Amino acid sequence: MKSSMGWSKSGLPVMSEEELSGIRDFYAAYEAHYDEIYKSLMESIKRLPDLNALVQRMTPQQMDEQNRVSRSLMKRAVIDGEWEPFLKNQQAQGELYAGLGVRFREWTELISDFRAQIVPHMVKSFSSSPERLSRSILG
Repeated sequence: MKSSMGWSKSGLPVMSEEELSGIRDFYAAYEAHYDEIYKSLMESIKRLPDLNALVQRMTPQQMDEQNRVSRSLMKRAVIDGEWEPFLKNQQAQGELYAGLGVRFREWTELISDFRAQIVPHMVKSFSSSPERLSRSILG
């Protein structure tokens, strides 16, 4: 599958129906296995000193609220096409984490761990359709 995704002049993603379908499949796998993935990522954070220090400073209520907001914004982006609030939130979180001294290397390690968690679920869900599997991974 060749990606045709681009960006609008206002900085929002422009996707084909095929790419949107892949992102929606990705999102469905993510939501179906959210609790398991979240638990695993929280374990990963324990070995990442900057992120771990940040998480340790947050109350459970702050963590719950941040997760609730992030999930809600992701759903609105993927399902309703409301990408701007999601992207603004992602940018604000990135700026906050950088400002608090979280090294980019730790962020990329966490993203790598996330992919290692989600891809097997996508394979299990979509292995009967290689094209759909490919879209969900690349979407």
